[in-house]
Amino acid sequence: MQIFIRDLCTSIGKTFNIVIDENTTNEEFKKMVEKKLGLPVKNQRYTFNARHIEDDSNNLKEFLGEEIFKEGWCNMNLYYKH
Repeated sequence: MQIFIRDLCTSIGKTFNIVIDENTTNEEFKKMVEKKLGLPVKNQRYTFNARHIEDDSNNLKEFLGEEIFKEGWCNMNLYYKH
């Protein structure tokens, strides 16, 4: 599944993508973003459909839902958490 992430942390506000599979955890996803952007895991905060993705969410597939996951893509917003 491809996740398009709109970076609301910087003034640039660019969009980038991350590819995950059905077993990708929230922590693994954040580490992928850290590798791509250099933004530490502890400072990442995401929303999807106006819902905050909690740090203790285990599996992104469970959070996003089966229907969204089957579509193969979604959009998320990335915020900087202090």
